[in-house]
Amino acid sequence: RAVDRHGLSGRIRFEGHIDDRDRIRELLGRARLLALPSLIPESFALAGIDALAMGTPVVSFGLGGVGEWLRDGANGLVAADGDAADFARQMGRLIDDRGLAAEMGARGHRLALERFSEGNSVDALLAVYREAIHGDRT
Repeated sequence: RAVDRHGLSGRIRFEGHIDDRDRIRELLGRARLLALPSLIPESFALAGIDALAMGTPVVSFGLGGVGEWLRDGANGLVAADGDAADFARQMGRLIDDRGLAAEMGARGHRLALERFSEGNSVDALLAVYREAIHGDRT
């Protein structure tokens, strides 16, 4: 109702739960930003990495594991913890400035490829297993 009341129905769409990974990638690739408003310190928030992989910047409070990959001003924006007005301001910055959103999205895409690609993730996991078994990282 608030979206309609503010005349934003042409700009904001609520998709609900989506199981289809291709549809998720399509929507993330078209989005100006991913809003990740969780006040719970997420362990990692994979949805944010999915967005970055598609070149979509993230707005979040940056709690928990989100701080492992979200770089304020680089690949997204971090709002003051629990401050809904600041969260809305940060989203507004990316909504209003397509160039800024595109720059942050491109940096996020590079980060996702460099740090979180399947190959890098498997290599990192194998290194952890090697260290646990052998006591070293060889």
